[in-house]
Amino acid sequence: MTWTYRVFDFLLNSSLPIPSLHSVEAAASEPGVLIYWGVTPGVGKRSESRGEPIYSSPYLDATGQPALRVRGLADGSAYELAYANGLTFWVDPRGGVIWVKWSEEASRDDAVGYLLGPILGIFLRLRGRTCLHASAVAFDDRAVVFVGPPRAGKSTTAAALTKRGHTALSDDNVLLDERGTSFWVIPSHPSLSLWPESLSFLGRSAQDLPRIFPKFEKRRLGLAGPLNHYDGRAREVGAIYLLGPREDHAEPRVESMSLQMALISLVADTYANYVLDRSGRARELEVLGRLVAGVPVRRLYGQTGALGLDRTCDLICDHYNSANVVEKF
Repeated sequence: MTWTYRVFDFLLNSSLPIPSLHSVEAAASEPGVLIYWGVTPGVGKRSESRGEPIYSSPYLDATGQPALRVRGLADGSAYELAYANGLTFWVDPRGGVIWVKWSEEASRDDAVGYLLGPILGIFLRLRGRTCLHASAVAFDDRAVVFVGPPRAGKSTTAAALTKRGHTALSDDNVLLDERGTSFWVIPSHPSLSLWPESLSFLGRSAQDLPRIFPKFEKRRLGLAGPLNHYDGRAREVGAIYLLGPREDHAEPRVESMSLQMALISLVADTYANYVLDRSGRARELEVLGRLVAGVPVRRLYGQTGALGLDRTCDLICDHYNSANVVEKF
């Protein structure tokens, strides 16, 4: 038996249910990715890693081991992603298959959190897709994208805007689709990942929401249901805000950027760029060059605290929705 879910622009056909997703019915001809839980890719050379890791995380666990190692398999068919906590994923980007094994230290619930976060992001990158480390919401028929490093406020800003009635499109990993001379955001799945402090700003209690990982404080805020803050529809990118440091006392503000600085900043904040080879990085640089040439990119400095978040959202809405928005960018 398999369970079918829609994420990004493909189906996940899973050998076990994924609690945080909503199952769908789909035609057998639709493109899909197979998820096998609790098994390895097979025996023999297929499951043997080849050579040194193509990536070792600079973040180390308590024993000094890299948090993540990525290796290619001996026959070139897939990649092994081994986490220090015992979780291991094998990703076959060409065949569209992901295998998952967990350990006593890390549960299947942990594996679900990793799958819907970095694993699908890495899978997309290995397929040659362009992804930003960002969150995105809809302003009518356009997507507004918030880009930045961890703890920059991407998810918090997106959640605050959904509270004002905007539709969430994607969180943490924003998949871009180049269509002619425009770029579109492909929605991921209906949830946002938020720290308890951010939830308190929004009037929500962390105790009422599931953890992304059993031993991790970040919570998953579902967006499907009666509030209808997620509709799964792609939007053309209307603007990109690069999140600068949030400030205590200064008023939130938007600053202009040169095309060169916008490009450099976006290159630094693409998702899981460590799995790209030299040719992949070159292709991505070309794509991002076309993106900054056609989409307004500006630096946004928000304000700390609940009131600061509200003022920051006021600024975003006023700035984007102004009658002369193109000229002001």
